[in-house]
Amino acid sequence: MKILEVPLGEGGVAFKHYLKALDDIGYKGYLTIEREVGDDPARDVGAAVKFLRSF
Repeated sequence: MKILEVPLGEGGVAFKHYLKALDDIGYKGYLTIEREVGDDPARDVGAAVKFLRSF
């Protein structure tokens, strides 16, 4: 099985459910976005922040 790193929001994680689970347990801390590959990691991080704010 080949594992491919993709920008946040473009993979197989159901973030609606993931973020709800964090809320359900009372998590109020920070989320960390890390991107070390790709043509423009800074752009990918910016897109990830926008994606997360859509929830």
